[in-house]
Amino acid sequence: MSIKQLPNVVSLVIKNQDQNSFLFNVNGNYITLPYIHLHENRSWTETSNDFAKQIFSIIPSNMDICQIYRIYHPTQNFITNVIYEVKLSDDFLSKCIIQLILNGMQLQWMSHFDAIENNLISKKYWKTLIDAKSESFLTEITQNDVLLTSKNTDPSNFEMLSIANITENDQKNLYKDFLKITWPENVMTLDDFKIFCDEIFNGKEDKNFIELLFNAGDVQNGKCLSFRDVILVLAAADPNTPHNGIGHKNYWDNADLKAVVLEIWQKCGKKLDGLELETEVENLKSELLLIPGPKVRLEDILSATDQLRFRESASLLRLKTKFKSRQLSFLDQSLKFITSSKQLIPKSQNEIFSSPEIALHTLKFRYMGSMIDVDEVWTMEKFVSASSIKSLKILKSRQQSSIMIFQGNSEVTEVLQYLKYFTQDVIEEKKGVTKEAYSWGEKNLSKFGNLMISICQKLTNKMKDDPRCLAIKSPLYVMGDLHGNYPDLIGFERILWHLSPTLTPCKLLFLGDYVDRGVNSVEVVAYLFAYKFHNYEKLHLIRGNHEIRDTQRTFTFYAECTQKFGSKLGDKVWTAINNVFDVMPLAAVIDNKIFACHGGIPPPWLLQGSIEMLNNIACPLPSPKDQNQLAWCLMWNDPVKENNSNEELQKELEQNNGFGFNVRRGTGYVFSEDALNEFLEKHNLSHVIRAHQAQQHGVSIQFSGKLISVFSSSQYCSMKNDAGCLAIESNKIRLLRFDVETFGKANSAN
Repeated sequence: MSIKQLPNVVSLVIKNQDQNSFLFNVNGNYITLPYIHLHENRSWTETSNDFAKQIFSIIPSNMDICQIYRIYHPTQNFITNVIYEVKLSDDFLSKCIIQLILNGMQLQWMSHFDAIENNLISKKYWKTLIDAKSESFLTEITQNDVLLTSKNTDPSNFEMLSIANITENDQKNLYKDFLKITWPENVMTLDDFKIFCDEIFNGKEDKNFIELLFNAGDVQNGKCLSFRDVILVLAAADPNTPHNGIGHKNYWDNADLKAVVLEIWQKCGKKLDGLELETEVENLKSELLLIPGPKVRLEDILSATDQLRFRESASLLRLKTKFKSRQLSFLDQSLKFITSSKQLIPKSQNEIFSSPEIALHTLKFRYMGSMIDVDEVWTMEKFVSASSIKSLKILKSRQQSSIMIFQGNSEVTEVLQYLKYFTQDVIEEKKGVTKEAYSWGEKNLSKFGNLMISICQKLTNKMKDDPRCLAIKSPLYVMGDLHGNYPDLIGFERILWHLSPTLTPCKLLFLGDYVDRGVNSVEVVAYLFAYKFHNYEKLHLIRGNHEIRDTQRTFTFYAECTQKFGSKLGDKVWTAINNVFDVMPLAAVIDNKIFACHGGIPPPWLLQGSIEMLNNIACPLPSPKDQNQLAWCLMWNDPVKENNSNEELQKELEQNNGFGFNVRRGTGYVFSEDALNEFLEKHNLSHVIRAHQAQQHGVSIQFSGKLISVFSSSQYCSMKNDAGCLAIESNKIRLLRFDVETFGKANSAN
């Protein structure tokens, strides 16, 4: 399926027969059926089973196709919505774990009487969606059912289209835009209509007037418009269309007339109370010579307006701008942009503009690696020619931020200076200051906390636009759980990126669990966020299961923040850090071949056949357990132990594509080698790298060499484990281990 194509879908009519209620997708002021995209290599039945399992955790036995809608599309010929009826009982539902927030949908049980009573759905729309079995099994909506021509519409309506200069090609372009907003429904709600009009008229039309147009087209008060309704109301309100004698024969009720009167008097600078408003509406009817009754024909209103029977009305009842045909519909353009920003392997700015540039600063280091000085290149006349200085100065405005990384005048530099102080022994006998390495002593951390808040706010705004699944190219170092072990993080720095992440030729990927259990979670986060901010395309952070507020309150990170910064500032720092966690990516693909995440691979019924589904996960994600099961699995899943002989688990794995409930953690899944092999083959991958579990040797290899686990915190929870790291380059995954007996000692030295 190409990027611009609309997907075929499978929808579910889910009914609890004992309670006579339905599970709807509640979207603001209206409801729809829950639905899922049909992937190219999945059947209708497989897709409906996968979707039902996402919602209920088990597949209902009573599922049957009740209706197939085949809808005309101007460029795709036809698109299909296959509707399954799912009949459930209280007994079945008592055995389920129901996901009510799923793939951007908010699901809610509701009787159809309540839905109609609360104006969430019309009786006509209800019959279309739910009572499908009373109609023919297959419903086809053809081009002749959609587009208005001289042969299939009233002559006055077709004349109105001609005067408004809305051609058949215009209708096709508009219908593509109509479907891209409404699909898998084939009707347009008020909110959709506002978006539609805002785009085709470039935001120049008054939103109150757009609502009046919608109500004018909604003849049966169904809270929705067909495409033909939309075309006719746009034609009727076109600046070129005369309103005496032709038009779309729809109706306004008193509420619509009240809205017109209010806007007229607002233009005149006067406000009306309830009684005055009722009086003015009746005066309006009288002045327009309208037939008394609860509803007024739009044709009569427009005709009276055209004859200017009352002041200020003509401009209110006409569009200010004229629709203009575009060969490329507006949503083709926006969808293209959205898809490119979410694609699995996006082109970075460096890939698009690939010519390298000379950095505009020189760095001078001592032999042991500490930096002495930073100078601008054009001050180095001894080794830079005059012509080169002139050329390099042209680049100054583009590279100013790069210089700030090393100069002491940025928030990042100040944070790193605080961390340097924290890392070192401090002995100043004259001032009476003595502090051991990896401690703060008596230092006031208020400024440090406020600097952290500022960096977090900027990172949140920047990271929220990142894909949920990153695309990273080697060379690359990959680190697992750190859990507040700042000495080990500095150990990695001294061995692998001694001159800072900025100057290492490798990228860095951290797989989550930065906080909790260790005593220096604040410092770990400060280090990673500071370097991430100024090395955005080089240092990558994936979210783990401890980057969740509830988990941190249970463990140590929240308490650590309030202990180091005080209760008020500590709470603000903790909140700002978690706002960054909420927008962190959840996975990465390295060199198009290696999948990396914190916990483990998700089950196939959540991925729906494509890793690109990860990029549909909501962002921000403050409550992943409630918001998205796919994200939750990426953070919590574990591999099955290879020597596990539990018969009950083996049976569960056989029944669920190699996945079973994660008993040890009480949430998420465990997955087998068969599940891993299917995942790798399905997505053309070679390996999976994950963290999440402590490893005695820092790293482990499982499942025939295709699953690698890495854990980067030594002496974890009093264990005698090594710290691990992976180095990926030249199609090699190298396993690096740092000896527990010497790693910690080296990190404590100056």
